[in-house]
Amino acid sequence: MAGRGIARELLGLYCGEHPAAIRFRFGRYGKPYLSDAVNGGGLYFNYTDSEGRALYAFADGCELGIDLEHLARAIRYRRIAARKFTESESAALLELPDSAGRRAFLGCWTRKEAYGKARGVGICYPLDSVDLCSDLVSPEMTIRDAGPSDAERLWNLRQFNPDEQFVAAIVYAGASRQLRYFRYP
Repeated sequence: MAGRGIARELLGLYCGEHPAAIRFRFGRYGKPYLSDAVNGGGLYFNYTDSEGRALYAFADGCELGIDLEHLARAIRYRRIAARKFTESESAALLELPDSAGRRAFLGCWTRKEAYGKARGVGICYPLDSVDLCSDLVSPEMTIRDAGPSDAERLWNLRQFNPDEQFVAAIVYAGASRQLRYFRYP
């Protein structure tokens, strides 16, 4: 609840509205959008939380998704990677020692989830349908896929660490943009 309240405050600032005037609508898979009455269709946003931390992303005129994972999260990453990720992603993760493998898996998971959120489907898509993690070193990549009209769509992915305990990824549609980060008081 606190996360949604902060989202209302921030969206109110961006839209020049009182936070109570902010109205959400939701896509088929639960992705939040601003109602057209407040937004006029120009501002896109997404948010995520993990272990008491939250990240918010805002963009003018482009879809986006963001995800955050706590690096201390216990997870059976090898089994999930083998079942859910592409063969090359799974192979890249399985080559790593356990100490680095879990961290790399959580980074890959943020990429997969942020991509799904940007597309409006969350993790309700075949995670092995797009390779986002064969290159576990590069924090940036461009993704090309077919949109609803089968026209090619361009997405940009950027992975980052908000601090030493978390990994995050943001995916946004269209041309590369300058990203700005700030901490909410």
